[in-house]
Amino acid sequence: MTTADSGSESHASTPPQIPPPAVQMEERSAWPTVLGVLSLIYAALGSCMALFGVGALVFNEQLLKLGGMEVEMPSTLRVLGAVSGVLSAALGVLLFVAAIGLLRRRRSGVFLAKAWIVLRLLLALAALGTLPLTAAGQIGYQQAIQEEAERIASQRGQQSMVPVKTEEELRRSTYTWGVVGGAVAITYPIVLGWWLTRRRIRDEVADQFE
Repeated sequence: MTTADSGSESHASTPPQIPPPAVQMEERSAWPTVLGVLSLIYAALGSCMALFGVGALVFNEQLLKLGGMEVEMPSTLRVLGAVSGVLSAALGVLLFVAAIGLLRRRRSGVFLAKAWIVLRLLLALAALGTLPLTAAGQIGYQQAIQEEAERIASQRGQQSMVPVKTEEELRRSTYTWGVVGGAVAITYPIVLGWWLTRRRIRDEVADQFE
């Protein structure tokens, strides 16, 4: 037997190499990442704005005194503003934790997000329900600032820098911004709640989330 024949037989006896089947990677949905990032941004901005509002309650009178205005904020505005600010900041922390859970695809993140939605809507309804009470205090507060600004301007022989509005204009502005602010505050919770309660999303969370 020649060397060529031996090599040919050896090659013929070697079984063909069959490549392993390609592993099918399960495609992961992008919505947990998208909603997680959006929720992180919403939570951070919301908490900062809430804390800024609480700080404004504390330092607003001091800033007015620097301008020579002796105006005291109504206790109703102070108390309700502080309570709303603290609760909003706390809900921001809750949403932040929920967003981390969404990014990690945890069922607990979805649960916390739904809890945040309910609490945020309740807080918005409470703010809307107390709007007549806060509006009355806000109107009186703005009128007092206008009067003090006019007094100081007249003493200095100058024109007041604070725009003068009638009580009706102040009432209309207060209610308009209250309703608009409430509508803006509930937009993201409603959209997030609608998405998380869809059947396909519920099934995906049950099957793929930890």
